Amino acid sequence: ETVRELKTLGIDVYFEKENIHSMSGDGELMLTILASFAQAEAESVSENCRWRIKKNFESGIPVGVFMYGYKMKNGTFTIIPEEAVIIRLIFKLFLEGMGRVAIASYLNQKGVPAPEGGKWHPGLLYFILRNEKYVGDLVLQKYYTKDYLTKKKMVNHGERPFYFIDDNHEGILDHG
Repeated sequence: ETVRELKTLGIDVYFEKENIHSMSGDGELMLTILASFAQAEAESVSENCRWRIKKNFESGIPVGVFMYGYKMKNGTFTIIPEEAVIIRLIFKLFLEGMGRVAIASYLNQKGVPAPEGGKWHPGLLYFILRNEKYVGDLVLQKYYTKDYLTKKKMVNHGERPFYFIDDNHEGILDHG
């Protein structure tokens, strides 16, 4: 797209390796062919990645998970004790009737460190309070990448299968 835009402005782009000038007729044809090959290669790589991720999910192996209260190494969740205390406090306050805004305010006032050094906010607490991983279960493929070109992440509303694994790891909280 950029090369074509430059061509409309009368600017020639020369590709040394391929010995192609964008302003020539042959150059336009070659660029079109090379772009088609590149797109096919990107699609093939994307399909291979999608297949690998699906196989990992079927085996109960999560992909790219960051979660407050746990560290993950080689697909295994390990509790971070000082963060687990905060997770338990959040759930305790919520069960006592405190809302997410009040909990965020309370944690910020007490100087409790939030994930990655930020401030606590209701959206983060929403994510924590709805996350099954804190009881040791695992739901995989809550999100998926729509297509290989845009790489846009989408919430899975049933477009892709979910993978549920009971008692996958030690929970910070009890199921009860």
